[in-house]
Amino acid sequence: MSLTAKLIQKNLYNINKIAQVAGAARQYSSLPDQRIPEEKYIPGKHGYAKGFGVPTLKAKKAGKFTKKESSVNNESTSKASNKEIDQSKLSPIKQYKLEMAKLREQYREESKLTEQKKKAEAIKKVEEKEKLVAEKKSQLKEKVQEIQQRRQLDQLSSVNVLDGTPLSDVDPKNAFSSIRSFKFTPEYIEERDKMRQSNRFLQADAKQKAKMELLLELFYQSQSFITPDNFDEYVTNALRNVVPMVNSFTFNTSSNDGLVLALDKRQQHILDALDGTTHSGRPSFRQIQEHGDKV
Repeated sequence: MSLTAKLIQKNLYNINKIAQVAGAARQYSSLPDQRIPEEKYIPGKHGYAKGFGVPTLKAKKAGKFTKKESSVNNESTSKASNKEIDQSKLSPIKQYKLEMAKLREQYREESKLTEQKKKAEAIKKVEEKEKLVAEKKSQLKEKVQEIQQRRQLDQLSSVNVLDGTPLSDVDPKNAFSSIRSFKFTPEYIEERDKMRQSNRFLQADAKQKAKMELLLELFYQSQSFITPDNFDEYVTNALRNVVPMVNSFTFNTSSNDGLVLALDKRQQHILDALDGTTHSGRPSFRQIQEHGDKV
């Protein structure tokens, strides 16, 4: 586009704009003067200034047309009936889509039912919880009433410790009740000492009896213990109960079937070990004892 064409187009645009402004001015001048008289005009509070009339409000646009629920339901039922009627004429793909739509509808109904069940269960749980809370509150209320009754019956009870009941206000007959303080009555202190002493005697007697029973049982069991005094006798009795074998007859060089000789030989082994005459390389008992005496 050339420069002259652009200038002509710009001038035409300015002329049209001026004409629009002039037409608007003529239209405004033709309107009747509706402003409030000057004596009633209060700047910022009431009325309109010179050259300004009452503003004209624009009319609200009508909303979009929305279908009613009844019409929607009718359309859906009519479409479903048409589909059911025309199902035989549909292609296999459309029939498959129709079956899928039915399955989705079925699943939707099932999900609604499950949601309803869950809501009912949640409501039931809330009710049960509220019931438990109410029961606990009632039990607590009963306990409070019981404590208050005990306070009224016995002013020296343990539940009245925090109340600070003065002794001058306490009934003297009430000082020997089953629920009482452990401080204030000398009679109770004396009775308590006697009970403690008798309990100590009973406990000591019970301990002594249990100890004597354990000692008696240990005495009877000690008869079967092996000690240095009865060791030879125990070995002799054990060897007597053994059935003699071929090897045992090699020791028949003395009386009593060689048992004395076997014991003497074992005693000699013990002495050799104590004297350090064995070939194990370990120090003997006598060497250790002599070393301890020197140290």
